Amino acid sequence: MRRVRRQADNRLSFLDVVSCGFGAMVLLILITKNTVGEPVEDLRAQIEALQEQLARVIQVRASLAAEQFSAQARVHAQQEKLQDDRRAVEEARQASASAQAQALIEADLKTALQRLNEEMKRLNLTASKPDVIGGIPADSEYIIFIVDTSGSMKRFAWKAARQQLVSLLDAYPKVRGLQVMNDMGTYMFSGYRGRWIPDTPARRKVLLQRFDSWHSYSNSSPVEGILEAIKRFRMKSDKISLYIFGDEYTGESIQRVIDTVEDLNYRDGKRQVRIHAVGFFTRAEIEKIDPKYADTTSRFAALMRELTRRNGGTFLGVTVD
Repeated sequence: MRRVRRQADNRLSFLDVVSCGFGAMVLLILITKNTVGEPVEDLRAQIEALQEQLARVIQVRASLAAEQFSAQARVHAQQEKLQDDRRAVEEARQASASAQAQALIEADLKTALQRLNEEMKRLNLTASKPDVIGGIPADSEYIIFIVDTSGSMKRFAWKAARQQLVSLLDAYPKVRGLQVMNDMGTYMFSGYRGRWIPDTPARRKVLLQRFDSWHSYSNSSPVEGILEAIKRFRMKSDKISLYIFGDEYTGESIQRVIDTVEDLNYRDGKRQVRIHAVGFFTRAEIEKIDPKYADTTSRFAALMRELTRRNGGTFLGVTVD
């Protein structure tokens, strides 16, 4: 009886093992099919779709960047063109204003010269040459010449300036004192700095000889010479006359010069010195060398015309050959 029971137990155990093994194999097949195969294929498809979207985004971004760069370039070009147009308009406006000012000044000078000639005829006065100074009172006891010694004067107007100097000296046969300095206030004769030069025939001869070879630094502005002359030699009398020879004014404010000279030249309402000026028209020659300095001749004429008017003098324009 014992042997039969043991064999039945062994057959049951084997069947259980076989059933469990078969079930495990089925389970593995189901797991492998449902959890491994299909999810991997879906993930790959999603990755490929995302890569395609990323590529499209990168392409769109590159296109937008290129369009933005092109738009910025167009804006920059338009800004530069606008600046160029503004500069052109400003230069045209300045050129027009300068031309108008030059025309007005020249017209005023012609009118003044015509009136001067008419006055000379009325007084039965005649000038030996068209460019000789006339109509200037020759009643001063002291005379000071302030001469522009710049390159333009030396090169284009020195001969005409010497003629005017000789004519003025002839108009004053005898004075109590002379003085000559350049537009910077540098004295022709350093030994007479701040003092009057005695007026003698020998001294006048030496003066003209020195004038022919006179070289002295100049900034093409008579302001320093005018201020030096008034400070050193002023007195409450019309017996002192300044004669300014020049062709250019390179300074900044004309009105500031006029106000400064007027404050210095008047004391208690009394004028200290009389100021005359002779302007030499070298504009055409200067414009050939450097056009940007051509307007300095017009500015000199404007300054001298107002300066002489306010200080009891006369301004005369002289053409150069």
